[in-house]
Amino acid sequence: MSSRKAMLIVIICAIAVVVAWPSRYRIEASIWHWRHHGILELTPYSIHVPSGWLVETGESSATAIKLRSLFGRKEVVSPTAGFSSLNTGTRELSRWKAARVDLLSGAKIMEQQFQIDDEQVICIGTTSSTQIIDLECMSTGSLNIRLIGHTSDLNELYSIVRSIHKKK
Repeated sequence: MSSRKAMLIVIICAIAVVVAWPSRYRIEASIWHWRHHGILELTPYSIHVPSGWLVETGESSATAIKLRSLFGRKEVVSPTAGFSSLNTGTRELSRWKAARVDLLSGAKIMEQQFQIDDEQVICIGTTSSTQIIDLECMSTGSLNIRLIGHTSDLNELYSIVRSIHKKK
């Protein structure tokens, strides 16, 4: 009788794993949002993470974090926002911008600017013929951002950047 119960428990567990496995990232994202109230802390910044976005931390560094939308298109690229906090700020944004534009010469260049409290952020990147965008952003503080996605994802990606604030 106990071997039947054990077999039944194993079968129920196997079915639960098979059913839950495709939703594991959504479950992980929901748990993260519940535990952190949707706010990602990246010293000295606070970043609002929209629901449906998964937070992935890099194994090598606690200062490199990637957000990935779970609602991305399967046939294209899933919208992604990567963040890292550098030890020192990039005070010379004009030099960085000129070097970035020079590096991307010949491509269709995009530029976007943001204000994060007392810091200026400049994003420079490209749009491909398939409407995939890839923007690298630097701040006058210590924040480095990379935005990747389809051009239709720009508003959502920009709203994540606009939600960033420095911790007081």
